Amino acid sequence: MDVSVVNEKKSMNQKGCLFTGLFVFSIIWILGASIAAQLMIWVMEQTIFEASLLFPDLRWLIIISYMSIVGLPLLMMRFIINDRISNIIFLFWASINFLGVVLIPGRFLAINEAHNVSLVQIIGVTIYVVFFLLVVQRNKISIQWRSKSEFLLITILISGLFTIPWVLWGAIGSFLDLVLNLIVGILSGLFLTILIQQLHLGLFPEKKKIEPAGRLFFGLIVLIGLIIFATVLGQNGQQWMLVFTIPVSSWIISGLFRNVGGEQRNFLSIWILLTVVIALPLIWFDPDELSLLIGSQSGETLSWVSQTISYSVVILIISTAITGFMRRKLEAGKLHKPFMAISIFVWVSVVFIYFLVGQPGFYGESLFVIMSEQADLSEGNLFIDPVEKRNYVYQTSTKFASDSQSDITDFLNKYRIEYEQYYLVNAIEVKAGPIWKLIIEQREDVDRVLDNPLLRPLPEEIPITTGDISTVNESLWNLEMIGVDRVREEFNIYGKGIIIGQADSGVDGNHPALRDQFVGSKEFTDYSWYDPWFESSYPTDISGHGTHTLGIILGNNVGIAPDASWIGCVNLGRNLGNPGYYLACMQFLFAPFPEGGDPIQDSKPEFGAHILNNSWGCPDIEGCDSLVFEQAVSALRSAGIFVISSAGNNGYYGCESISDPLAIYQNVFSVGAIDQIGELAPFSSLGPVTVDNSGRTKPDLVAPGVDIFSSMPNASYAILSGTSMAGPHVVGTVALMWSANPSLIGQIEETEEILQKTANEFRGMYPECVDSTTYPNNAVGFGVINSYKAVEEAIKTR
Repeated sequence: MDVSVVNEKKSMNQKGCLFTGLFVFSIIWILGASIAAQLMIWVMEQTIFEASLLFPDLRWLIIISYMSIVGLPLLMMRFIINDRISNIIFLFWASINFLGVVLIPGRFLAINEAHNVSLVQIIGVTIYVVFFLLVVQRNKISIQWRSKSEFLLITILISGLFTIPWVLWGAIGSFLDLVLNLIVGILSGLFLTILIQQLHLGLFPEKKKIEPAGRLFFGLIVLIGLIIFATVLGQNGQQWMLVFTIPVSSWIISGLFRNVGGEQRNFLSIWILLTVVIALPLIWFDPDELSLLIGSQSGETLSWVSQTISYSVVILIISTAITGFMRRKLEAGKLHKPFMAISIFVWVSVVFIYFLVGQPGFYGESLFVIMSEQADLSEGNLFIDPVEKRNYVYQTSTKFASDSQSDITDFLNKYRIEYEQYYLVNAIEVKAGPIWKLIIEQREDVDRVLDNPLLRPLPEEIPITTGDISTVNESLWNLEMIGVDRVREEFNIYGKGIIIGQADSGVDGNHPALRDQFVGSKEFTDYSWYDPWFESSYPTDISGHGTHTLGIILGNNVGIAPDASWIGCVNLGRNLGNPGYYLACMQFLFAPFPEGGDPIQDSKPEFGAHILNNSWGCPDIEGCDSLVFEQAVSALRSAGIFVISSAGNNGYYGCESISDPLAIYQNVFSVGAIDQIGELAPFSSLGPVTVDNSGRTKPDLVAPGVDIFSSMPNASYAILSGTSMAGPHVVGTVALMWSANPSLIGQIEETEEILQKTANEFRGMYPECVDSTTYPNNAVGFGVINSYKAVEEAIKTR
């Protein structure tokens, strides 16, 4: 045998081994990089969602690193092997990978700017589509838009089957959400179909019949490309839905593609399929609700998304098998009528499922419009009587709001836009989206317009969280630490005559520790319970957060002031709030109204709470800015309502971590957390307040907030930690003070002075970033609350 022939065969064998090795290495490399990038972006997004102003947003850097890690080795491998097959494969993967370049601007947007993210995706993918269409045209490659009818029908059938779980368990956002995400799906499907077409023609030029092994190989290449695509396109939680669904369609795509005489066929079928598998995850679930902060509870969005994805993957796998087994009959055109009938049946079923079993309608768009002028309540300080103070603030605020909002309400009525008026802040909640936001912002009587996020409905009610302890047998060290036992022994004070306003996730009104103190009853909850989120008619609590915090304040056998009474409001729906509902609850607790009543016309301020507990914060992810409730808390102070807020749980990020309303305000008493040995809890947020450029020293005090025993729904109990548990200790203490000396009711400054001067010295370790330990300081404020001394001092001032 000729030596040159032997050397040529040896060279081909070596090249084949090199290609196989690099191909396998590339797959492992891409998979590893994709998993790492997905995890890092997910962790980054969860962190930003919880502490958006305290953590640098580096999502753009992660995606640039991902594109570099994936793209550069692909380009290098192309030159190492440099044959037609390897060039086509690596160019296919690299082309999808560098789509991320035109999508980078979306990584700089806030994680709750879903509409703007969609616009960036649309613009970026459009640029890529135009570019590749020009490439196709330059290479004189003809795209056959037609599809063989049987292949088109099986695509429509598969798309219908794939749609069922999304329609059954998901919910559409606004109409604009639907349109934008559908466009993203259509353009992305077109872009991928063009690329996959080029890949198919490159690998199988002019072949009329492709062997099963070739289709498996082609499907594997497409699978990796779709994984890359899901990683570079999705963000804010989208990527997890996309990466578990889109790639599974790869072997269906492989089975549908046909080459006839070098011309591509079934292009339209592939485009439709890809459009559906990309668009449906984007349309049917809100990425904001996929965060752990909102969606991790049992029965929440994450569990429904997981279930939907699981069923969708099974449908795609079964569809892959059907497509493979029936390919010959599809080619022969023998299944037209059966597939036509089945497809019609499936899509009719989809429609019936949506309207009869699903969550029909549009959800998710609302605006919080803050007016330019706010009520002047300075004369409220002239009133001594608490009821007169309340009536003055209510009447002045409501009249000012009604008069100043008349023009904008006429405008909204003209265009039949729904709205809700507010008065503690001169503001209006408007049921409209970004386009109307741009219009309303131009009005001279409007100061600014904030987003007011709403939750999409779930297929079933979330199961109520139950505590893991059934009886009160725990040591109430927190009450002993602040001297509540001494208050009872020496003064016999339990909080009688004081009404607590509880705005939180709700309250279990049937809990034995709380039911007797409820102002209302099962038969009559007017002026005592309001639920703007779920419209419940009697106090209920899904997550247990509100039941636990209220139990610390006044729970029988677990609370500080068990003889105090309470009224309640739900401002946290499934652990999400918004400016409108936060303010609605403040208004209700200040001046309650009957069920179905108008807050501006039907409220009774004399029935309102004396002290408001706020174990929540409103970050910008929920639509709030730093000034959103400043007018409201100033009005409440003028009305003689003591407003107490937990400082927040962002202490891990160091100083300046008290960053969300209400804790940032001068007119709010903010509370950090300590543990049983008196050390500052590492999660307890620290001052100074810089988000509003005030440099204000916060918190005002610290109180027990680690391993606190209290009530939970379904007559249970639990031990929880957080500044949410610390704030109620101050609320309960003020209730004891005002019960001991009713002349202090409504006297906010005098009450604050007593709390501050009777506080115990903090003897724990200070965080390194706190540069001054002089009281008040940005770690513990004036020190550790001492209920006994505070009540003792309150009695002395009678």
